[in-house]
Amino acid sequence: MQKFKVGDEVSHKSGGPKMVIKEYEPKDGEYVTCEWFNKNSYYEKSFHQDTLKPYTPPYLEVGFN
Repeated sequence: MQKFKVGDEVSHKSGGPKMVIKEYEPKDGEYVTCEWFNKNSYYEKSFHQDTLKPYTPPYLEVGFN
């Protein structure tokens, strides 16, 4: 079962930058390819969907709302 849609903003459960779901990998449908930028560099990596969570801006995580 796919937990995210292509284009969703996510982050790794252990922390890290905001990433965007680029595609689900066809082998089993549970791995996604994410893409993100850091400064002027482009990155792309595959993650199991269970290691990701919907992206929440940092100021919302610490209760400043």
